[in-house]
Amino acid sequence: VQASGGAGGARSGEHRRTASSAIERNVDRLFSEKIVIFGDQITKASQQAILSGVTKIAIKSLIECIRLSTLNLDAFKLINVSIVFLRSELAEKILGEDSVVAFLLDEAQSAAADRCCVEPER
Repeated sequence: VQASGGAGGARSGEHRRTASSAIERNVDRLFSEKIVIFGDQITKASQQAILSGVTKIAIKSLIECIRLSTLNLDAFKLINVSIVFLRSELAEKILGEDSVVAFLLDEAQSAAADRCCVEPER
């Protein structure tokens, strides 16, 4: 027999804490400074502009796929490692330093943390 305030109470408290932190992140996201994702690069027909545009569209699609999924801890870790690798490869070899791509990759990591069914260690 479980006393009140036992393991069930701890889970409820964890859920409230997780839900409130998710709400705080969503409010922060709403009031953060809006960035221009495509901007002037759409009008340019250079290889760099096309790669940048396609990369941004792909990352935005990744974010939406993550937001529609429920992730276990292994899937969260895999996405996290993949994003870290992608960030380094994009910065070093393809796009250089692009603040919009960095922002979108941060959003993908945040979405993965939000959709993880187990609270990941940060």
